[in-house]
Parts: sequence; structure tokens; C-alpha cells
Amino acid sequence: MKSWSEMYYNDRLALCMFAFFGLGWFGSAAVLDWFYGRDLLIQLLFSLFWAFAWLCGAIVAIAALVLGDARPAQAQRRWLSRSLPLLSLMGTALLLWGISSLISDRARLSFAEANNHVLEGPPPKAAIYSQGIPDGGTAIIRSPGRDPESFDGNTSYQLVGGNIRSCERMNARDWFCIFG
Repeated sequence: MKSWSEMYYNDRLALCMFAFFGLGWFGSAAVLDWFYGRDLLIQLLFSLFWAFAWLCGAIVAIAALVLGDARPAQAQRRWLSRSLPLLSLMGTALLLWGISSLISDRARLSFAEANNHVLEGPPPKAAIYSQGIPDGGTAIIRSPGRDPESFDGNTSYQLVGGNIRSCERMNARDWFCIFG
């Protein structure tokens, strides 16, 4: 394996992009969650910063592809070297999306388990996961074997106080639904 100084510029750029966007995003998210919790202003600033950072990263990666380092002698290696930052950025985005989905799914399952006392009894039962302003939000609905999207308006209103718009199955008995 080459040392850092022997690596081509685009190879170092790809590693730095992975480290900054992958580790930086999770590290800053964990630190902000630890210190500020669910503060809406901090979440907004966090989202704006990372949206701007991803935009800048995409511009740099595309510039590296177009203007890239011409040192490798073989044409295939040259194109691989030039596309490595963009591939690294896309791979990091996919990895972050997958990990975030797993964390989100686990948080939903933990919420359902913590609110099991609300969801007990004859189905369907619901526990509000998040409430929007002025209306709408998300809920965990316990409805084994029946998709809550198929409920009539009266049942939906009794469960969540609005119409159920879409649902995603969490396990054999619970659904994560968006209402509004």
C-alpha cells in the first residue's frame, strides 16, 4: 500500500471526502444530539451546513473528474483516478443513507416497545411518534395482518386524529404511518 505522500491527489481527495462526509456527519450529528437534543434551530443549521457541504463536495468531485490529475500513464487508470472522488462521495452518501435507515428503523421499534402499554389491547391501536404543526405527523399503528391505509376515515380519525396517508410495515404487527 502506498504512503500518503506517494498517493495521487485524487486518491487522497477521495479518502478525505469519505472521512469528512462519513465520519464528520455522524460525529457532528452525535455531538449535536448529545448537547442540544431536538432543538429545531440547531437541526435547521445542521441541515443547512451539511447541504452546503455536500453541494461543495459534489462540485469539487465533478471538477476533479473534468480537470483531474493527468499523471497516471494508462488511460484507464487516469479515468479511475479522476472519477475516484465522485465515486467516493456517492458511496459515502449510499453508506450514510443505509446506516441512517437502520438507526431510524431501530428508533421506531424502540419507540413501539417503550409504548407497548399504549398499543396493547384489541387492534388497531396507535401511538403518536411525532406531531406536526398545525396538523399531521407520524404514528406507530398496531394492526396485525391489515394495512392501516385501508382503514376508513372514521377509524383513521379515532386512531391518529386525521387521515392516514401512507404506511410502512415495521414488523408482523406494527406499522409506521404518516397522517395529516
